[in-house]
Amino acid sequence: MNPELFPFRNLEWRRWFHRYTTPRDWKKGARDVPFGLGAKTLYVDGTNGNDANDGESWKTAKKTIQAAVDVAESWSHIFVKAGTYSENVSVSKNFISLLGETRDSVIIQPSSDDVFTVSGNDCRISSFSPFAPSDGDYCIKVTGDRVLLDNLKLDGATNSSGIWLSSSDHSSIRHIFASNANLIEALKVVGTSSFIEISHNVFDLSKHGVAYLLYLEKIFKSKIFENDLGSVQTGLYVESDCSDVLIFHNNFISNSYQIEDRGGTRISYYENYFDDHSNSDNGFGIATEPYSFHGGSDPRPVVCRDGWLVLSWADADQVALASVCTEARLAELDAANIPADIDTLLSRLTATRAGYLDELDFDLDARLGSPASSSIAADIADLITRTKGLNDIHDDLATVDSVVDAILANQKKYWHWNAISGDYRVIEGTWALATDYYQHLTCVLYNSSDHMDDEIAIPFYVPSTDARTLNIRCKTKSDAGIVTVKVESQSQGTIDLYSSSTQNNVIKTISITPARAGMNVLKLEVTDQNPSSSDYYCYISELWLT
Repeated sequence: MNPELFPFRNLEWRRWFHRYTTPRDWKKGARDVPFGLGAKTLYVDGTNGNDANDGESWKTAKKTIQAAVDVAESWSHIFVKAGTYSENVSVSKNFISLLGETRDSVIIQPSSDDVFTVSGNDCRISSFSPFAPSDGDYCIKVTGDRVLLDNLKLDGATNSSGIWLSSSDHSSIRHIFASNANLIEALKVVGTSSFIEISHNVFDLSKHGVAYLLYLEKIFKSKIFENDLGSVQTGLYVESDCSDVLIFHNNFISNSYQIEDRGGTRISYYENYFDDHSNSDNGFGIATEPYSFHGGSDPRPVVCRDGWLVLSWADADQVALASVCTEARLAELDAANIPADIDTLLSRLTATRAGYLDELDFDLDARLGSPASSSIAADIADLITRTKGLNDIHDDLATVDSVVDAILANQKKYWHWNAISGDYRVIEGTWALATDYYQHLTCVLYNSSDHMDDEIAIPFYVPSTDARTLNIRCKTKSDAGIVTVKVESQSQGTIDLYSSSTQNNVIKTISITPARAGMNVLKLEVTDQNPSSSDYYCYISELWLT
């Protein structure tokens, strides 16, 4: 401590610090205190806590979540330690944040009624596993406005539901994982709810008994995007009283009915993936035919899972021009042979004119009794004009070829991906960029949550299905995990990123087989750890194919 700046010692310093920097003083009218600084931070420990404690430290933690909520003030953060909590939680206050230690380790499993009810506004519920206890109950019921549900794992008893949202505006539901086969629906929106965002959720209920993944009723002016919806009777159900909902960039996998739209108003579907579509590629990642379902269609479905990640490769006008011209060329002309055909034809015409054209004219005059040379000349002139037309066609096709080549060259940039500028989608876990001056490009993309199953998806382009080598520039460390490399859903093998000491700019390689010529999606999933590793982290700066 610098004595010139802080001329206090021991008890005197502590008195000064508490007087001017803690909430004690602003009750006396202190000004210019940062907004919300005095809100309580509370702690819950189901094993070692006691509800008689004040809850303001881990040593004095509350035992139940509800006890902490009851004493919380607006802007309070409540941290919940791993454990199983046999209680119902009701959050009726505004501006409350409930944060579990990790999603899989904080389990809330009461004996009856709905697990979580959130009627307060501007609340956040994150990193929990709420278990619905009995028939007809919900894991989470939300009626407040501007509520954020984030990083939750849903489970439930027979005929229970996951999330029930009613009369809520401007709320967000994201990074929710549901795998229990007995839920009636993973998420149900009823009542009048507007400006809702439902994104980046994984609902894969692969067993029987689930009626709907997303059930929408009376939802308005909302967005549903980048969700995985799979393995149930109906992936998405839209009632007729819904309007102005944009549904885009979702994966619909193995549902009996991918979508049922019962007549909603201005419900738009764009660039979703449907695994039961023909998925013939138009060359740019969009299916040649729309995907039709009950009550509507998606006019531009993508041809591979997460395929929207690779749709920004070319200007739309260039794509349209190249597609039309290329189809016409393939259907009617062989552009490669046009120059040779023209040269041959012109040489024959020249030989004809030099050899016996004049004789042919007179010969025809004699036989027909009338001048014929003008007709022959006109025919030849017309033929020459047509050959010039072929030259023009060839020139046009050469221009089209150059456009196509330019687009493909632009596409090939996805053969080389880097963490700074590359497209990627977080499927599971939390991934972030970090500055790293020892690593090439001075950054890494890493999974910041310390458990398995963290997964990202990265697009790449190949002209054929030939096997290729994937090169991964990474940092190997003592806390790194083992990554499973997938193309689409097919495993290509694993890469161990562990080393006893930190190594920068390590290049790991693995052979991969593309699923198709054209666009593919590469997935990296953290699935294990070396026996000597202390964690499951993954640090990547570049990928490329050779």
